Amino acid sequence: MKSQIRNVLFTFLAAILLSGLTITADAKAAPKYKNMNLSVTVKTKTDVKISWNKQKGSDGYKVYRSEQIKEDKWSKAKKIATLPSTQASLTNKADYKKKYRYDIISFSKKGKKTKQEITDFCFAYVGVGQADWDAYLHCDAVTTPDSIRLLFHAGYWQGMKPDTYEIYRSKSKKDFKKIASVKQTKSNFGSNIYVDKKVTYQSSYYYKVRAFKILNGKKIYGKFSRPMLLSAVNSEGKFQVNVLTPQAESITSLDILLTSEKGNADAILNSKYVWDASCWSQTGGSVQFKYFYSLDGKEWKTFSEEAVILKPEGKIYLRFESEEGKAFPHPAVIKEKYDLSLYDLSYNRLTCYLKVNLITNTGTVQTNGEYYH
Repeated sequence: MKSQIRNVLFTFLAAILLSGLTITADAKAAPKYKNMNLSVTVKTKTDVKISWNKQKGSDGYKVYRSEQIKEDKWSKAKKIATLPSTQASLTNKADYKKKYRYDIISFSKKGKKTKQEITDFCFAYVGVGQADWDAYLHCDAVTTPDSIRLLFHAGYWQGMKPDTYEIYRSKSKKDFKKIASVKQTKSNFGSNIYVDKKVTYQSSYYYKVRAFKILNGKKIYGKFSRPMLLSAVNSEGKFQVNVLTPQAESITSLDILLTSEKGNADAILNSKYVWDASCWSQTGGSVQFKYFYSLDGKEWKTFSEEAVILKPEGKIYLRFESEEGKAFPHPAVIKEKYDLSLYDLSYNRLTCYLKVNLITNTGTVQTNGEYYH
């Protein structure tokens, strides 16, 4: 996971970073970036070990180090070692709770000339790896009316491997209280899981997590993660559907009654979210719709800026009219897959879409991943 995270987050920056690299004077051009499979191990408050794959044709390696001064500012890189080609690791003395960047440059020699060939880089935090949530937890969290599932790890900075994580919870973003301790998984920086079952339906909770390591008999803590707000509701809203339009071979308009099940969050529909509707079947293909709603099944309206809130066990009538009067099959005459989609609505503070299965007469509200992934 360490290599994957580093590649995803930093490889695309390599060209930019290297174009401004002025860490050596004996090269006329910046070396080319190459993944050397760098790994970082921090075992104490003062020691960082970095290692990499030996490079074919290399006559040696130069190692440079820079220190993070601010969030987006680093000190000028300084050479800390020149190593022979047979050595592909280095243990460096560093300061506790500091963040460093290491650049490894492979070089070749021809006579008295030295040519920089390739380079790779890595980051290290000299402390306990800061705990953090999985990147998309806020939109992908698995929740129910009775539980909230949390996924967390030691963060993107490769510090000391934690022994244990502490989970804290609050209902107001203040006065957090510890609710659980979770042992680190065998994987160095793999995801850890905790399921909070002491929750109340429709209640929202802020969570924080931090990690610690026992070193010389004492607990050393990493920093707290950012707070994460999650709610005890169905993470995918569940709905029942009644088709109200009388059966016919083909229709140009379809009315349904949508009922939200108990356990759901509030669903909010208005012109801010709702922008498209369509259905698809193998027989009828894809059909685009104009859409309307009604609270009583009699007076039909288009969605406006005024929010229409569908509460758990609440009902709403929806009408879908084909654009330009195009005919499409009635659900009762279709036996294969037949889906209707409405984009978008707000559900559990997330932008979601409604997907109706017109064969089973059930619907789900699912996170619109395009907004978050």
